Formats: sequence, structure tokens, C-alpha cells
Amino acid sequence: MHLCFYMTDNLQSNITTSPKKRLVKIGLIIVIGVIFVTGAYLQNQKQQTKKVMGAKAASAQLVYTSKATFKTKTAPFMQKTFVKVSFLPPKQPSPVWLELATKDNVEGVSLLVYHPLLAKLDWPFIENTKMTLYQRKPIYTSIDEFAKNPPTDKIVVFDDYMPRALMSNFKSLSDTENLDGVDFIATTHHQLFEEDGFLVYEAMVDASGAKIENDQMTWNMFMPEVSENNPITIKGVDITYNQPAMIESQ
Repeated sequence: MHLCFYMTDNLQSNITTSPKKRLVKIGLIIVIGVIFVTGAYLQNQKQQTKKVMGAKAASAQLVYTSKATFKTKTAPFMQKTFVKVSFLPPKQPSPVWLELATKDNVEGVSLLVYHPLLAKLDWPFIENTKMTLYQRKPIYTSIDEFAKNPPTDKIVVFDDYMPRALMSNFKSLSDTENLDGVDFIATTHHQLFEEDGFLVYEAMVDASGAKIENDQMTWNMFMPEVSENNPITIKGVDITYNQPAMIESQ
């Protein structure tokens, strides 16, 4: 079993695999790499779960297009899907999003993997599996507390795809050039860490609403400023489905 990794340009329908090569126009998505599955069903006795392991790239690859698409096989239980992205940002930093294609009328899954304003932010923060709340001055002790009693006299910056409730005092992250005057940032971004020389983003998502075609689900990485002259390095995207122990006996 393997995971196909596609790279596409969502603006010009073309692709570049090397800065020295000409742009090749394509009408279909072109496979430029293959990520092989490195594991099958592994049991975790302590958590009483069984895991369908994701995949890792054999080696890091430079990506020169603003969109990358890859597909993963489905699993019986996808409510607790672990996502891990290992990468190096482009020299001219820009946002990197990972999105799961979902069914109509199902809440989407959009993750902010990287953003220049958040990369080295040293504000105190609290988080849960769904979001991180950065606070210039710590006020809240939990995400639930923030959701139930959001600030009314402070400026809150939200991810572009996050629900803003009924707040009028918010700004969109895509419209924010700096954090002057900003008090809180609510985001699907989680604190990055380094591993083997790469930045790593991790998140747990509910992928049960994924749009399934041929027993596969589709993930898209959006990198609007990535180009032939400003590539991003992607070491791998690992997808792990945590399975309830009861499935093990089936």
C-alpha cells in the first residue's frame, strides 16, 4: 500500500520540478513523488488503541508549486486522526495550510501549519486538540473559558477558517501585517518543534467527514507564496488513524 503525493499549481495549471527546467503545462495532476507507507496495524497497549500508521517520504523534496495534493487510504475509525508535517519554510516566509476535502454540509478541516507571524511568537498560550490561544497578557486558563466568555474590549485575531462566534472585535489573520494592538490570537496552528533539522507541526483532527472516492481521502496543502524562486522543502506528511481496541478483534 502506498500514498501518492501530487503537486499542482492552482493558478496556472502547470508544474515545475526544478528551477532549471521549463514550466510544463498540464491538464491533469502529475505525480512527482511517492510516499511509501512505513507501517501497518500496530497495537498500543497502554492507550488500548490500534493504529493505522501513516507514511513518510523516502527523502525531502523541494516543492515549487502553490498547491500540493496527496491521498490516503481510509480506515474504519477516523475520528482521531493524527497529522504530522515535517518541512522547512520558504526563504520568503508565507502561510502554509493543510486542508482535508470533506463532504458537503460537513464542517471542514483546515489547519494552519505555518505562519510567519506565529513562527517565533513568544506569547503565553493555551491549547486543546482543536486550537491554540495566544495571549499577550494571560487572562484565560482554558479554551472553554475563552469560548464561553470571549473578550469584548480586546482585539482578537482569528485564522481565516475559524468560527468567530458573534464577536465584532476580531481581525482575520490574512489581513494582519503585524501584531501591534492585538491581544489574542485564536488559531489552528500548534507550536512547532524541531526534529532532524526540520520544523514539525502536529495536530489531531476528526476526519470522519472526509469525502471518500475509491476508498481514498484527499488532502491539499496550500502555499500561496511558494513559487519556482521561493520553494518549500517537505520532508513528509504522516497520517495516523487511531483505532479503538474493539476493532482489533474484527
